[in-house]
Amino acid sequence: MAYIGSLSNVQSGNYVDYSRISGLATGLDTESMVNALMQAERIPLDRLLQEKQIWEWKQEDYRTVNSALSELRNKLFSAKLQSTYLVKKTTSTNTAVVTATATPTASVGTYYITVTQLARPATAYSSDPIVSNVDDFDPNKPLASYWTNLANTSIEFEINGRPFTVDPDTISLNQVIAQVNADKAAGVTMAYDAQSGKLFLSTTATGSDAKITLQDVSGTFLKDTLKLPTTTTLTGQDAALTINDVFSTNSHTNSYTINGTTFHFSSVGNATVTVGYDVDAIVSAVKGMVDAYNSALKTMTDLYYQKRNRDYPPLTDEQRKALTQDQIEKWEKLARSGMLSNDPTLDNVISTLRSIASSIVEGLPTSVIDGKEVTLNSLSAIGINTENWWDRGQLKVDESKLRRAIEADPEAVMRLFTNPNATGSLTDTSDPNSGLAVRLYNTVNNAIKIITGIAGTSSDIADNSSISQRIRELSSRAADLERRLDEKREQYYRQFTALEQAIAQMNSQSAYLASMLGGGSR
Repeated sequence: MAYIGSLSNVQSGNYVDYSRISGLATGLDTESMVNALMQAERIPLDRLLQEKQIWEWKQEDYRTVNSALSELRNKLFSAKLQSTYLVKKTTSTNTAVVTATATPTASVGTYYITVTQLARPATAYSSDPIVSNVDDFDPNKPLASYWTNLANTSIEFEINGRPFTVDPDTISLNQVIAQVNADKAAGVTMAYDAQSGKLFLSTTATGSDAKITLQDVSGTFLKDTLKLPTTTTLTGQDAALTINDVFSTNSHTNSYTINGTTFHFSSVGNATVTVGYDVDAIVSAVKGMVDAYNSALKTMTDLYYQKRNRDYPPLTDEQRKALTQDQIEKWEKLARSGMLSNDPTLDNVISTLRSIASSIVEGLPTSVIDGKEVTLNSLSAIGINTENWWDRGQLKVDESKLRRAIEADPEAVMRLFTNPNATGSLTDTSDPNSGLAVRLYNTVNNAIKIITGIAGTSSDIADNSSISQRIRELSSRAADLERRLDEKREQYYRQFTALEQAIAQMNSQSAYLASMLGGGSR
């Protein structure tokens, strides 16, 4: 079959440029022959690209592991903090009078609260409506529109020592209110009540330290126009309370803090407030840590035990062209499997995590649970055990046992997880006296660093991990091979072109001789 790969121009005379002209003289399918030759030449490149693909898949799987470990590390960070196990909750017998919040350091106990007086802000208000016809008053119009005596004057006044200057010909009442409210140093909120026609001021703070002092500096705008009191200082009111019938005190605000518990007052009256450990929150925190542990462990064990199908290498470009999309997906699923099968790094991380999860914390005191003296020095002691062997180390929580342990001795549960190691190291995982969350956190932190060194992270601008370096090396070698293959293809075409030219020349000579012999016979 004759094929023209690329035809140069036909020159004048009898000379033809046969560069990449396929089969004009020989009848050979040069293009097919060159492609067949190049398939053999491409084998080293295809193998190189397949190796690169395998490393890229390995890198993706390592990064998947690191993502799961990072989520576990976040949970373990909270799990190794004492405050996670000391969280408190409060209950009140009369929430209409008192509610409460407690910090992790709050003392456990019961408080009988009597509130005899609420804290109030200092307030001031107009003695009468500021206009005679309230319904017709528009607070968005200039002041001089309603108080003609203010026209062509400049109003100056102070609120709590803060100066204000107003042009009544251009400034409305609402603009005056906006100026006052914007001045945080004045410490008041001003508002106009359209129904009563009066102006109201209230301090932003409450208690006896909250004060309102009003003073006209130029004119009598506050006193005569707004009808506000300017001859006295108005003071707020403290809250008054008694705790456990023996301790009486005042508070500038409607809250009071003692022993880490803050009481919030809503009305006068009595209430009993109880402060205790928030068992539900602690149980939730422990279960959250276990869930993250199980998730990370499953991610790693699934990859570690996944079968490697070496009979299914990554597809080459030519192989992809011969397959349907469904066939490609099925093939790549098999080829993609088992990139971290029996990986020694994963094996070490998995083994270390499982070993710590089944270990004990030494040196812990005993606790009394259900009338029995026990030492909460292992996960199994608080109801957390491994599943069946085929579950590959997954932990299962007996919530009722965990809850009883927390209710009986929450500080013992705290020590099990949070006991610091001897040196405060963030890498040591072997100190038998350190808490399990501390050891697990250090193990995970170490693993993330190691795996990052192997596979890097997607956010790295300059990724110098070992796999990334290997991928860059393979990419460079592949580019060199691509260039050499292009040169080889051109070489084959030159050789076939030379053949075409030689055959064409021979055909020309043969035709010449034939014509000469034919002419002589006549």
